[in-house]
Amino acid sequence: MPFSCKVVLVGNAIGRVSQYHGYRTVRKMPHQIHTVHTVNAKDYTKEQLDVWATRQVDLEKWNQSLQEHCSMVAVDNEIIVGFGDIDKDGYLDRLFVHADYQGKGIATAVCNQLEQAVKGDITTHASITAKPFFEKRGYKIVKK
Repeated sequence: MPFSCKVVLVGNAIGRVSQYHGYRTVRKMPHQIHTVHTVNAKDYTKEQLDVWATRQVDLEKWNQSLQEHCSMVAVDNEIIVGFGDIDKDGYLDRLFVHADYQGKGIATAVCNQLEQAVKGDITTHASITAKPFFEKRGYKIVKK
């Protein structure tokens, strides 16, 4: 059973951030494989990236997970440029920004809304690439 999270409109720079609206949305999300292989290439080997971002994304599984969590989607001119989700226990599961939209405040806007959706501690398994982003937000490394 999903828990509710508030929908917030964000400034013109990135369009808007809104709640996830089901299977039609997951099919339009930024190409996760391309984003991981592009943005994270400086921190991981090709073999590591291939394991992380396989060519076979289970859209049904993603849809189910996104529906069960508080999930936010960032949209700019009808293009989904980022998304993230957090469960009711404070586990921030995914936070992705399309490779072409990096550094525009999208991850910050999405993460701000996700963090407000839960009370208590928030945990995530951050990539090496995302580590500085989370450290700036006050996250602490518990285990490498």
